Amino acid sequence: MGLYSASKHAVEGYTESLDHEIRSFGIHAVVVEPGFTRTGLASNALVAKKKISDYDDVRRRVDRAIEVQFNNGVEPGQVARAVLIALQVKAPKHRYPVGREGMMISFLRRFMPTKVFDWGLRRQFMLDG
Repeated sequence: MGLYSASKHAVEGYTESLDHEIRSFGIHAVVVEPGFTRTGLASNALVAKKKISDYDDVRRRVDRAIEVQFNNGVEPGQVARAVLIALQVKAPKHRYPVGREGMMISFLRRFMPTKVFDWGLRRQFMLDG
């Protein structure tokens, strides 16, 4: 999941920079943040051919937690609605969190100390056993 998360952060950073570059043309770049969405992403994920056995236990726990998150994720239509709203408003927000999870993460990232947020994340994905 590290590469997936890193690519999402890269897109966020690029979008923020792009927004500054194109704003003088009357165009805004925004980030839609849906969190887990009920799609085929989990079942179509690429997995390493060779796995490091030291990670087997944590990998099983995280895989189960991620499956639950995808099963309880937002419907793709909710994400599409957020994109449509961002396209139609005259002065779009920088970020559009989607669904309860997306909004909660956005809120917690802003107001919760990093150490507490990280503890919750590790607990949610059963990273510490």
